[in-house]
Amino acid sequence: MARLVEEEENYWPGFVDALSTIVMVVTFLLIILGVVIFAISTQVSKALSEGTMISEQAIANQTSALTAELDDSKQQVAALTAARQQAAAQAAGAADALAASAAAQAAAEAETKRIAEAQQEAETKAAELAQQLARTTDAQTAAQAQAVTLAAQLQAKSAAEQAALAETATVAEQLETTSQVAAQQALQLAASAVSQQAAQQQADAATAALAAKSALAEAAETKAAAVAAQLDATTQTVAEQARNLTEQQQANQSLAHQAAATQAALDAAQAEAAAKTAALAETQQQLEQQVQAVAKLTETIATQNETAADAPTQDEAVTADNTMQVTSRPDFNATEIVVQAEEDAKEEKPVVVTAAREVLTVRFQSGSVDMSADADTQALQFVTANKTILSQRTISLWSFYDGNTLALTQAKRSAYFRLLAVRNALLEGQVAGASIDISVRVAETPEDVDTVKAFLQ
Repeated sequence: MARLVEEEENYWPGFVDALSTIVMVVTFLLIILGVVIFAISTQVSKALSEGTMISEQAIANQTSALTAELDDSKQQVAALTAARQQAAAQAAGAADALAASAAAQAAAEAETKRIAEAQQEAETKAAELAQQLARTTDAQTAAQAQAVTLAAQLQAKSAAEQAALAETATVAEQLETTSQVAAQQALQLAASAVSQQAAQQQADAATAALAAKSALAEAAETKAAAVAAQLDATTQTVAEQARNLTEQQQANQSLAHQAAATQAALDAAQAEAAAKTAALAETQQQLEQQVQAVAKLTETIATQNETAADAPTQDEAVTADNTMQVTSRPDFNATEIVVQAEEDAKEEKPVVVTAAREVLTVRFQSGSVDMSADADTQALQFVTANKTILSQRTISLWSFYDGNTLALTQAKRSAYFRLLAVRNALLEGQVAGASIDISVRVAETPEDVDTVKAFLQ
């Protein structure tokens, strides 16, 4: 019995060894797990900070693009509204012109009617004068016939008188023998003289009547000629009025066509304005959704930034992106060129050129995007004076615009045009195009607005 107790196995040392081994293994695994968790958390924090910065940059770019698109849409709506108002004003002017043309046409028709009545009255009067002239001509013809008859009778009377004189001479010779016959012949001679005197008086009266008839005929002919001339003038006036009326009708038709075209253009502009308004409303709705998404993303980024306080900010990133090392030679001839605006250039003001430490500064006046002749000349002089240095360096041209303006797209476009104008001036001075870099940037100070600066790299 005692022997069995002494030979019984003691298992406690093995249990203690196993438990110690398990504790050491678990402790080692916990240490490794802690190191792995620390490394993973560091990498996750770094990736999260980088993603936050990229997300903020993307959100800022998208917000700027949507804002620019919204400004462009507003400008387009304003332009369409102005075009609509102008088209409405043109339509109103066309309607007024059409009304004035209608009134002028009515007046022309009334004048034509009056002229037609006057022409008809003149034709009636001319017909009456023609009838009177015909009657006068008939009376003149009758008077001439009567005068011919009287002249024939007078000639017959004269022949009879001559015969009577001859017979008187014969009777005088026979007077002594036949006194009774002589007395009878004397009576016949006296009667013949009386008849001859009466015939002479009748011929004088017929001649006077013929002269009066001739004067009356001449007066009638003169009056008829005057009426004919008046009738011709009236006919010409009527023809001219008819031409004017035709031209007025053509002008009215042209105005009607123009009014129809203006109305069609106005309808098209209204339809386009409605479409633009709908597109603007949709864009605004999308912008609101984007703003809401940006707000949510901003909240998420703010939460994430609490664990990434050492991440670089957006301002620091932008500053690093926009910074460029600028070097220049101490003996370089820096130049500043002021380009006058188009309305100022008409006054022939001189271009101001001042020396500065910058390589080249071209200052455009508001509203000007082209280089004037004086500015081109000074740019060529600048290139000629520094041709050796410019051929050995790369030239960076920066065009600055006002980032606070409402017409952001127009400001960028104007800055780009100014940049191209300065680049073309340098190219004309035999500067290699491959050595010229261009960039459009927001002006950091008000003095840099509407300027183009050249730097040497």
